[in-house]
Amino acid sequence: MDVKDISSINTIKNVVTSYRNRRNCTDYSTEFPAGIGIKLTNRCNLRCKHCYQWSETGHHHFMSEEAQKLDFPYDRLLNVLKESRPYRSRLYLWGGEPFVYSHFDELAHYLETDRRDLVFCTNATLIEPYLDHFHKMASALDFLIPIEGFEEQHNRLRGNTYQLVMHNMQELIKRRNMSDIKIKISVHTVVNNENVGDLYHLVEYFEQLNIDLLMICLPWYISSKTCTGMDECYKDKFSWLGHYQEEVPRTWYGFQYRLKEEYYPVLKEQIEKIKQRSWKINLLYLPDFDKVNIDEYLEDSYQNLYQKKMCLGVSIRTDIAPNGSVFACKHFHEFTMGNVFDSSLKEIWNGENYHRFRQQLNNDIMPVCSKCSVLHLNSVL
Repeated sequence: MDVKDISSINTIKNVVTSYRNRRNCTDYSTEFPAGIGIKLTNRCNLRCKHCYQWSETGHHHFMSEEAQKLDFPYDRLLNVLKESRPYRSRLYLWGGEPFVYSHFDELAHYLETDRRDLVFCTNATLIEPYLDHFHKMASALDFLIPIEGFEEQHNRLRGNTYQLVMHNMQELIKRRNMSDIKIKISVHTVVNNENVGDLYHLVEYFEQLNIDLLMICLPWYISSKTCTGMDECYKDKFSWLGHYQEEVPRTWYGFQYRLKEEYYPVLKEQIEKIKQRSWKINLLYLPDFDKVNIDEYLEDSYQNLYQKKMCLGVSIRTDIAPNGSVFACKHFHEFTMGNVFDSSLKEIWNGENYHRFRQQLNNDIMPVCSKCSVLHLNSVL
């Protein structure tokens, strides 16, 4: 059994243990977050058309110009890393784009002295200078790379980046095959108006490349009705947090990319074709296509699509923004529990705000929750 197998087992163990404990204790959590998402920067070198952060309707445009350019202060970041080191918390580094982080070279050097499970969520356009150093940074390493179809399809959404991304990913694959640590290369593909008719061929292509995992994700579209419902939910249940600003659009208003209705039958045909054969690579569907009505999911016409009532993510993981804010919900800064510039992460994790939030959320989900990847990956039916 290698270190990646152990990591996967520990993740499952955390979810199952949290589920059992949350049934008896509504505000149960691990002593310290088992996983920490660190948003190294709000900046990104791309402007992808479907991005909920930096597309034309993305919520980063709701930020001040200063906040849009913000990087995590390196000394503050070190404090978080050193505090989490005894717990061996799994690190999930993202942005924006993590490799535009102004202190990445210093961070890479530090990680060589604090090796643990590490995930990079990256567009892979800027990783080449670090290709021969990644194996020094972690005990187990995951790359989550978004590729939105074949070259023309990908470039329509992400700019002229396909050749560069594919080159860098293939270089990663070479090093994975020679590495003394377990390196996992995952591709994240959002079903979109460009690639929907080629999903089967995409799976064939990535199987030939011998990646480890392909995630096929439906676009996370949040309708105006759901946004309004979420506004009311927040004001009714979470106004005590004090982060609702009527004059500023909430983050959930940034999830506007959707699949055209004319492509729904094409999507269903492609899904059935993919499911009819076995594959040499691992496939993960978000959502689980066997458990949702795809039309209703894409239209965002009903809630609680999974009938999941308990998000265990709030018991085992957390996220920290470049300004030090600790988010209970990865994508929504309105759910800020505290700030690591003012308090330790352990104090915030075990503090009154988090306890109250877990109790409130325990047997319910919010209008925006039903499509969240954190819910789907950290919950039990």
